[in-house]
Amino acid sequence: MKTSKIQLWRFFATLVIYFVVRLIAEILFPYGIYAYQGTNNLDVYFIYFANTLFLSIILIWLLNGINQNKLRLISTVIFVIYGLQALMITTELWFFNNIYAFTNQDIKTFLAKNIFVILIIVPVAVYIYRLYNKDVYPRKKITLSLRWIWLAMSYVLIYFIFGYIIIRLSEPANTFYWDKNEASSFIEYIKISYNSHEGILFFQGVRGLLWLIFISPVIYWYRGNETKKLLLLILLIAFLPTLQFFNPNPLSDYMVKLAYFFKISLSNIIYGGLIYILLIKPGKY
Repeated sequence: MKTSKIQLWRFFATLVIYFVVRLIAEILFPYGIYAYQGTNNLDVYFIYFANTLFLSIILIWLLNGINQNKLRLISTVIFVIYGLQALMITTELWFFNNIYAFTNQDIKTFLAKNIFVILIIVPVAVYIYRLYNKDVYPRKKITLSLRWIWLAMSYVLIYFIFGYIIIRLSEPANTFYWDKNEASSFIEYIKISYNSHEGILFFQGVRGLLWLIFISPVIYWYRGNETKKLLLLILLIAFLPTLQFFNPNPLSDYMVKLAYFFKISLSNIIYGGLIYILLIKPGKY
């Protein structure tokens, strides 16, 4: 019972500090514009807190599961979270800069805000949970293989499939992305994307590799069972980049952000499953 109470207080302390640090970051690094309506309403703070609750669970799970300690643990977790949460979204903002309302200054603000929070909360959480001296077992080496290329190519297809589905189902997203053009078929959707954004196939292939790079510490160094590893991997790549869409930001209006959330989350859930099949359990498939 005493151990359970200690763990509860540790989680509560991490959650509160995480929430406060994120609010401080909003003050220190404001965006130049806001497309989000009602940024002073209590609903925004509720969404922000719920968002932080989920992030706290993921952070603590990741810290306890990665087979490292001390500075290596801190740097690895920062690498995973910042890569998935900030850098992966920034690549899309940069490539599709003619669509989104983010200016170059807003992108810098987005990156600075995320690194400010991560550099504080990760070491603090390690201290709260006393993880700087945890036992470390022999680690696997992160090795590149042909499977990484297969996965990157698969990601391109997954990206276009779910992009087409969301565009077809969401009228606000259709209008936001395509103006008055409507992709009536999947092939036409790919053609419009290719003609509108030169190099998009190569770009999405590179992003497929980047997802793998940032999630690789979980693939190779997570010391829980395979079911928990699969669940953590999916939560990280599907929701760590997307939940922040519901925070105040100049990305787009709420309905477009909701469509974008489902597009990335659903496609990355499938991608996470493929990563599990090809890299974590290759001997059984």
